[in-house]
Amino acid sequence: MIFSIYGKAMSVLVRKPFVLWGISLLQLFLAGAAWTLFGIIPGVALCLGWLLSTSMTLIFLHGYRGNKVNVLMLFDCFRDWSTIKRVLCGMGWMNLWIFLWFLVPVVGWIFALIRVYRYRLTPYILMQEPNVAPTDAIKLSRQRTEGWKGRMFGADVLIVVAVYVIVLILGLLARIRYIGALFGIILFLFAISCFAFLPLFIGLVRAAFYEEIKAEANGSSRCPACGTYVHARSAFCQNCGAPLSGTPHAEASTVPTPDVAEPEPSVVPAEAAVEEVFQDLQESGNDAPGEAGPIVEAAEEAIEEVEQTVEESAADAEQALKDAEDAASEMLDEFPSEN
Repeated sequence: MIFSIYGKAMSVLVRKPFVLWGISLLQLFLAGAAWTLFGIIPGVALCLGWLLSTSMTLIFLHGYRGNKVNVLMLFDCFRDWSTIKRVLCGMGWMNLWIFLWFLVPVVGWIFALIRVYRYRLTPYILMQEPNVAPTDAIKLSRQRTEGWKGRMFGADVLIVVAVYVIVLILGLLARIRYIGALFGIILFLFAISCFAFLPLFIGLVRAAFYEEIKAEANGSSRCPACGTYVHARSAFCQNCGAPLSGTPHAEASTVPTPDVAEPEPSVVPAEAAVEEVFQDLQESGNDAPGEAGPIVEAAEEAIEEVEQTVEESAADAEQALKDAEDAASEMLDEFPSEN
């Protein structure tokens, strides 16, 4: 699960590295400017920081979904007073509870850390689910993160450990004579890359967790080909286009060919039997034409009727098969358009 999320986040970061980096840099600059200008009024600077961070969270979510992102999205939380009030109330309520748990003696930091992961979905809920009240966002986040807090914590710890191990190894290699300078340059470039792109990667990983958790809460199914969550009634994956099994549309996509009535197997043997009788009658008719003549004529008429019945049955079967193939083609053409 964690490495699958890493892979998806990295694929998004590779496609949009500089766009996300530029927007993130602007967000840091604006947050720093807010603290510089309104440092004497900490509440104002703090509120501006919450609005900017929530907008940046939404940008990571749009980027992870494959949507186009731009600088103007950094001001989505400032678009109207109701949005500003909603974000400030929700984020303020969340941080207040984290701070209160932190005040618990000795083990307060542990309780606060647990609340950080328990309330991690709050900014996403505030911006993506307007029907949820701002103060109820942390309750919904707490419900949805049940069973996911350990995975999110593990994903964050794994990133920190990986960076620490790489820095340690490069630092040791940099102490080797003659070739140490080369590893020192690699270590310097790695540190710059981490400073520039690691926050972006972490933001995309958190957005990926929100998508996974929300999809699980909505009862969505996972694509067996690429692992993406799709709607439970979807026939095809919107990410890779693979058909999904176990859905109504997917089951209907395999249109069974209707059973077509085939000529009865007994028709051919019956025709052979009539032919044999006819030959016998002919032989007997040569001996007694007066008596066998009417019987021979009746036998000839019976053979003609059998042949006509067989031809009509074959024509009907061929037409039924053609109609079934046309119906199946029309039904299959309609399924992709429903997605």
